[in-house]
Amino acid sequence: MAEVINSRSTENVIRFLKKVHFELNIKLLISDSAKENKNDEISRWATTYNIKHHYISPYHHNSNGRIERFNRTIGESIRKQDNNLSLNQRVEKAVEVYNNTIHNATGLTPNEAMDVTNLSRVKQQHFSN
Repeated sequence: MAEVINSRSTENVIRFLKKVHFELNIKLLISDSAKENKNDEISRWATTYNIKHHYISPYHHNSNGRIERFNRTIGESIRKQDNNLSLNQRVEKAVEVYNNTIHNATGLTPNEAMDVTNLSRVKQQHFSN
């Protein structure tokens, strides 16, 4: 999921997180320590929905490598699209393409990987020693 926002305010972050939680029922939130992510409002929201909130270490950008790569991929896709489309339309299209493209790490598209029938295989493949 991705969304265009007009500012990185705590209110916008919480509004987006509510959408993500409703869609995906998240149990863990990993974010950087920016003020809009690390504050009492976000903590209360996470506690209300029983979501563990973990902050990556400052100056360790590799800790957030997957999302940084996702952001870069979406940004590249947006720049290649027709400028006659609105930014929201270009973001939506970029995310749709991303979610339906097979990823080397899993051999599945993200949409397939989120399917309950594939989820246990993906977890075993990536999180077992």
